[in-house]
Amino acid sequence: MSRRTPKSIVAASSLVAAGVFAATALAADVESKIVVADGPPAFHGKVKSDKEKCVELRTVKVLKKKFGGNKLKGKDKTDMDGKWEVVVNLRSGVYFAKVTEAEVGNTTCLGDKSEDIVVD
Repeated sequence: MSRRTPKSIVAASSLVAAGVFAATALAADVESKIVVADGPPAFHGKVKSDKEKCVELRTVKVLKKKFGGNKLKGKDKTDMDGKWEVVVNLRSGVYFAKVTEAEVGNTTCLGDKSEDIVVD
């Protein structure tokens, strides 16, 4: 049986810590912004981001605020330009759109929620 000296333990610990740090440094969180456009059809808009890969094929959900929990009214995937559209049979209430967080390679494309949209 061999014994490790304290120097070898410290060296091994340093290599493990460096590997964890390097893996963490490669991963990135990238902001996303969901924009809801005015006008028909209700609802449509665009997902924007500084990274192109955080724009396409993102899931966008339109929800109506309800007591006891929000109700999903529809969802769509963004196109190559980040454009999305969810056609909703509008009734009075408060709606919002959100883009969900997505992992693309070693990048985390963060989610976002629109401001409330009031329909009278």
